Amino acid sequence: MKKYCTNIFRINSTRLIAVVIATASATACSSEADEVVGMVSPGMQVSVGSDDEVAESISYEDDVKGPIDSVAADGSLVVMGQKVIIDLSTGFDVSANQNWVEGDIVEVTGLRAADGSIRASYISLHTDAVDAYELAGTVSNLDTISRVFNIGGLTIDYQAVESADTKALSNGDLVEVSDYDLRYEPGSMNLIASSIELEQLEAEDDEHDDDSDRQSSLSDDYEIEGLITVIDAPYGVTVDTLPVRLLATTEFEHGDITSLMLGTPIEVEGRLAADGVLEALEVEFLAH
Repeated sequence: MKKYCTNIFRINSTRLIAVVIATASATACSSEADEVVGMVSPGMQVSVGSDDEVAESISYEDDVKGPIDSVAADGSLVVMGQKVIIDLSTGFDVSANQNWVEGDIVEVTGLRAADGSIRASYISLHTDAVDAYELAGTVSNLDTISRVFNIGGLTIDYQAVESADTKALSNGDLVEVSDYDLRYEPGSMNLIASSIELEQLEAEDDEHDDDSDRQSSLSDDYEIEGLITVIDAPYGVTVDTLPVRLLATTEFEHGDITSLMLGTPIEVEGRLAADGVLEALEVEFLAH
């Protein structure tokens, strides 16, 4: 396990979602940086709080944390109803020997594919008790009468959640679900939610944009990272569940418009238009 400092993160613009990259200068960390960064590993996706490009806080972003339901012969996992794809790019916690068994508590971060599976970039094994099981994903099959919905193969019962927290819930919403009582049973594919948080697309601060005409038709800067799940060539794509409109002025990095293919991981920076479509100012192709 290597140690990493703030200055060796590849920071994806102002939203500060970082993928840790290795460096030979791992021993160059200051004690102050150690306190802020702690121990991180290649493949982790983290949120970084910063001031003037100096990281002040770092939190690990997981897609699912909970028990393994099953282990397939090809090495893929099902964790709380979510299929998890493991490949050569997946990073692992030192305690994760990959001899997974049903009931192991793991924490997975990665990118969602069109079929809802998670392409894992990092997996850690919890050998100590956890304070909650957690899952982030897109709502489907919402039943507001029975107060249930699905994320992947998991059925979520939210009858115990305050109505005020879920009154605006709709199919297609990105939510974070928590089970503080740890009631989920491996293989049951049914979870009783303790809380549900509706995730919003995060706006970036843009201190350099004085284009008032553009600002009048488009909102603040936004950024999203994920897999291409739909292609509507030549005008747009969908990243995870968010539609993205390509413009004549859209800039591409590490590829071009012909590189847009299903399952390709990209990062898009742009402006959210009135119709809810992200108008792409820049598209960056990420390493598989």
